[in-house]
Amino acid sequence: MSGGVRKIAQVAVGAVVGFISSGGNPLGALAGAGMAFYMAEQQEKLNTKSPMRDNEPSAQTVRSSKAPARFILGRVSTGGVLVWAQEQAGDQTDGEWLHLVYVLCEGPVDALENIYLGEEEIATYGEHATYELVVNPTQVNAFLKANCPDWKDEQIGRGLSFVRLSLKYSAEKFPSGIPDARFIVRGRNDIYDPRSGTAVYTENTALHILWYLRNRCGVPDDEIVFETFASGANICDESVANPDNTTSPRYRSSCVIGADEQRTNVLQKLEAACGGRTIRVGGRWMFQAGAYYGPYDFEITEDMVIGTITGSTEPTNDAAINTVRGTFIDTSQSWTETDYPEVSVAEWVIEDGGEAAETLTFSYVTDAYQAQRLANIELRRRRAGGTISIPMNFLGYNCRPGRAVRVNLPSLNILGEFIVTNWSMGADQGCTAQLQQYDAAQFDDAVGQPYNPIGFINLPAGGLGSPTNLAWVPDETAEVTQGVLSWTQPAGIVTGYAVTIRQGGTAVQAQQVPETTLQLPIAGLPSGNYTMSVVALGPLTRSGEASITVNIDGPPIPEACTVQSTIDTIT
Repeated sequence: MSGGVRKIAQVAVGAVVGFISSGGNPLGALAGAGMAFYMAEQQEKLNTKSPMRDNEPSAQTVRSSKAPARFILGRVSTGGVLVWAQEQAGDQTDGEWLHLVYVLCEGPVDALENIYLGEEEIATYGEHATYELVVNPTQVNAFLKANCPDWKDEQIGRGLSFVRLSLKYSAEKFPSGIPDARFIVRGRNDIYDPRSGTAVYTENTALHILWYLRNRCGVPDDEIVFETFASGANICDESVANPDNTTSPRYRSSCVIGADEQRTNVLQKLEAACGGRTIRVGGRWMFQAGAYYGPYDFEITEDMVIGTITGSTEPTNDAAINTVRGTFIDTSQSWTETDYPEVSVAEWVIEDGGEAAETLTFSYVTDAYQAQRLANIELRRRRAGGTISIPMNFLGYNCRPGRAVRVNLPSLNILGEFIVTNWSMGADQGCTAQLQQYDAAQFDDAVGQPYNPIGFINLPAGGLGSPTNLAWVPDETAEVTQGVLSWTQPAGIVTGYAVTIRQGGTAVQAQQVPETTLQLPIAGLPSGNYTMSVVALGPLTRSGEASITVNIDGPPIPEACTVQSTIDTIT
């Protein structure tokens, strides 16, 4: 055996637990048995991260006996986990074989497209490099058993996908020792597609999210609304024309997920890859891709509001961005993290008096055009407006997250389309809905299926009656008030009254008074015609409006003007 080979690798001791045929859970496949390597000068170079992939951890080869399990979705470049290295038996010199085993991931993969050794395709090494992809084996690998003296019958690798890589020593081909290996892999091919009921390989982001919820988050099928994921998958598969006259799916993702990654972070990255969101309503999981799910089919009116509305319909200064830039994974540049062209609206930059930029990183996106589309969606979402929180009676149960609604509150001059972003039930009130401004322009040409609400509560007819005997009595003598508005209490439990004064459809005054108040002095109104309305408020309810039209007269016109002059003497 040559000194170079002796330095390159010595016999590895042990293997990963996944290669033991004890039938254990493959989630612990990469944790357990120890592994020892003699670190020679040439191998030390392999521990240095390639500068081409400093920002892509999945592309690095891991040498660890405690590496967490990994899962591959879509088409990725990955380094794998090196779990075995053993030289050919005997005392050969030049031409000795070294056999390596790299675990790619847990579960079956669809294909191994290519292998790069030291950033060169494996085909360039000719007879000096051979490989074999092994997917979820049920018996010991014949090649490894025959060529590795220490390979045991128990080392099977159930539930894993791994690569056997064999290198034939050559000082010319391997002048710096063992080259770093990088694998181009088409990931799992057992991803469930609810549209066809089959398990397939896919880069569809909606199906990736569905797989992650079912297999990594442990969400049972009876808590998943599969129709929403099927609808989202159709949106992700839509063909979109690119500026270079090519087409590509609207949303696709590719990723290597570690078992030790926080599940919320993984879901956020997958959601970011399609501009969508997972929604949990009534204990069931649903999904909406980055598309317009309107128009609205439910309207929020003032008789549903039972408390103070908070928030703002205008975006805050930090939210009103006009430029988005960031990175994605560029497959044409060795799968490195690369800047995508920034998305900016010149008109908004001028309005804001300068650039207000935000950085968005799409670590699961491998298409520059998709990254720009996602950046454009986020830019317009942030620019669209702020959010409001509305306390509502039980009719607010219709406002479940993800539903497009119309908000019609004339007393606050709010009229427009919103989307429900959050919903909560209170102990002493119906519910509170958080809304964000919403329109189709945010998503360009992406249109989703209308939202189909579930589990609504139908309220019985009836409720609190409206105030009666509404009257206006002008005050011609007082200097503080212009008149008094009075009414009669309706039947039922009343907790207060909301008084609104409008002129030409625009609210100019709005007040809320306790239930003991049956008349209200009015002041501060310019002369003109006004509509005065009173609404009775009760527990979890609100009556209809009782209105009256009045005319506010200004002071009388002077009839004459007299000027008198006098001469006064001060002594």
